[in-house]
Amino acid sequence: MSFKKNSISFQIWLYLTASVVLAMTALWVLQAILLPSIFEYRRKSDLKSAAQILEKSYASEDFTTLLEDTAYKYNISAEVLSSDGTVLDSANMLGLRNPFGMGGPPGTPSREPRPEKALYGRYLNTLKEDADGVLSTRVSNARYGNSTLLYAVRVGDVYLFLNAEYRPVDGIMVFHELAMIAVFVVLMASVASIFIAKSVTKPITDITKASRMLVKNEFPENIDGGRYSETCELAGTLRQTAAELRQVETLRRELIANVSHDLRTPLTMIKAYGEAIRDLEGDNPEQKHKDLSVIISESDRLAGLVDDLLELSRMQAGHVSLTPAPINLTALIESVLSSYKLYADRDGYDIRFEHDGELTVSADEKRILQVMHNLLINAINHTGADKRVSVRQTAQPDSVHIEVCDTGEGISSEELPYIWDRYFRAAKPRKRPVAGSGLGLAIVKAVLEQHGARYGVLSGENGSIFWFELIR
Repeated sequence: MSFKKNSISFQIWLYLTASVVLAMTALWVLQAILLPSIFEYRRKSDLKSAAQILEKSYASEDFTTLLEDTAYKYNISAEVLSSDGTVLDSANMLGLRNPFGMGGPPGTPSREPRPEKALYGRYLNTLKEDADGVLSTRVSNARYGNSTLLYAVRVGDVYLFLNAEYRPVDGIMVFHELAMIAVFVVLMASVASIFIAKSVTKPITDITKASRMLVKNEFPENIDGGRYSETCELAGTLRQTAAELRQVETLRRELIANVSHDLRTPLTMIKAYGEAIRDLEGDNPEQKHKDLSVIISESDRLAGLVDDLLELSRMQAGHVSLTPAPINLTALIESVLSSYKLYADRDGYDIRFEHDGELTVSADEKRILQVMHNLLINAINHTGADKRVSVRQTAQPDSVHIEVCDTGEGISSEELPYIWDRYFRAAKPRKRPVAGSGLGLAIVKAVLEQHGARYGVLSGENGSIFWFELIR
């Protein structure tokens, strides 16, 4: 176990041990202060109850038996004295006549005077002078260090003296034993708290180790959260984080590879054709024109890639503001489709638009044009052998639902969550009839999220449907 003072395990050990020490201290204080008072109160109540019983039954024939039973029941000693201090009857806590007094065998009245009658002399005089005829006091014995609780009451012409020893516990013995018990309990609590602390902190320690692995670009799959709901939830979150970071790392590597490839290709072409022009022998205007056209085309392609990267970065950083305005969405889609008529005429693509009338939405026209272009390019690049692409517009109560559909092989469920990421490439690449930067769907996602629009994709064996909804 770690004994760093700020560690959870040390704090658990400290709190549990301190709690036990506090509990034992409180028990010790109660034993020394509160319990004696409670004990004295209860013994006084016992003496008073016994006196009431004997007072009511003094004139009965079986008083002696009742005296013995009461003394035994309440664990007291009882004396019946005449006005001159003569002991008329007595019983001790064993329910017997006082074996140290004068008189006959147990169970018979003791009417003869005892030598100790002077013992009650001053209290007897106090009772005689008391109008109520009741005396309750505590008598200390300096010789033995104990006390006696005395309760006396006048009954007719006799006096009833009841007494009980007041020594609830042997203080020295109890404090010594309590000290031993306290030391034992604190040691046991300290040992138990170490095991408890280790049990509680083990899943946290495992999660900490797994977190350190993430810093080193290592992504653990099995992170044990133990049996506590909080640590299990934390471990689950960390497992999910590790899985996402693993995917991010994979995408990062793919991004570097794809960007490097996409940038290197036009740069290589530009360099090659530039060198060809430089080293071209003779004057061949036609060849120079072709080479320069390639350089211009590749330069445009390179500029487009850089523009897409910069624009996507600005969107994701929130530096691109929208200018929403009412736009005829139906006319906008038709204008976009008309720009792809070349692919229908030259390559045989069947691009259809299905709608139920002209609809107007509030959006940034330039950004929605960008969304439609990117979705159409994606559909053309991934549609099936029939080369069919469909765009559907459907009116909703408060919005317009747009779908761009292809008839390709679809997207696997494993790849579906990542298609909106930068430079994501499907496991089954297709020959692309339309050149793209690889950032189309990422830009679509950024634009639609800026508009607060709902969007998604449905994919199966018969193709994919990319959809979004704009507020009317």
